[in-house]
Amino acid sequence: MEQYRFESRQKASELALIYFTNILAIIGTLGLAIPWAMIRLAQYRAESTTLLADEALDHFTDQAQEEQSAMAEEIGEVFDLAVGI
Repeated sequence: MEQYRFESRQKASELALIYFTNILAIIGTLGLAIPWAMIRLAQYRAESTTLLADEALDHFTDQAQEEQSAMAEEIGEVFDLAVGI
């Protein structure tokens, strides 16, 4: 059985600093920095997270391509169109 898991390397001190500076920016801009703060936090979380897999992830891309082709074929049949991907 395939094993996939996530590993997070977030540090409390770095996260607290990001939250603190985000709050200051949001207050200083009267709320206009909310999207910037959300993106900044999401970027830190994404950079601190890793996917650990026991084997190559080619299985996922192959399966996604097969599903996409099958879906296009079914949509083509429903609307009686020739759809090719």
